[in-house]
This record gives sequence, structure tokens and C-alpha cells, in this order.
Amino acid sequence: EALMRVIEAKLEGVEVEAPEPVEEGTKIVDLMKLLEDSVKAATDARSKGGEEPVSVEEAKKAREKRPARRPAAKAKEEAKPARRRKTA
Repeated sequence: EALMRVIEAKLEGVEVEAPEPVEEGTKIVDLMKLLEDSVKAATDARSKGGEEPVSVEEAKKAREKRPARRPAAKAKEEAKPARRRKTA
């Protein structure tokens, strides 16, 4: 209906003005700000609840004290040979 009015007005020689565009409310997100905030929150949480850094020597001593996860000899016994593929 509105289009027909515009067409008729043009036929009669009346100058038709375009309506002003309606501004839509857009929410712009600053991704860098969000990323910086996230990194800061993660580092703050880590520094509050985390342990003090350990020197390399202390870490090696602690590793020697705890038992091995899986003895090397036992690991070799349990290892299975690679499965062969069938050929045509």
C-alpha cells in the first residue's frame, strides 16, 4: 500500500523523500576487553589458591621419592605386538 502511494506520487511529479532509517539498538561487544578480563581472573585465581613455585632440584627429589607409575619390565611384558593388516 505504501509502495503504491510512492509510485502514484512519482507519476504525479511530486518529489518523494526517503524516510529516515530507524536506528536499531546494537550491542557492541569488545572481545579484547573480555579476553583480558578472563585472563586476569584466571591468573588471580591461580595466584590465590595455587602453591608456591618449586625449584627444579626440589621437584626431582620429590619425583624420586614417589613410586613409579608402572615398572618398565612389567610394561614390556604387557605390550602387545602391532596388529598385521590383511592384504588382498
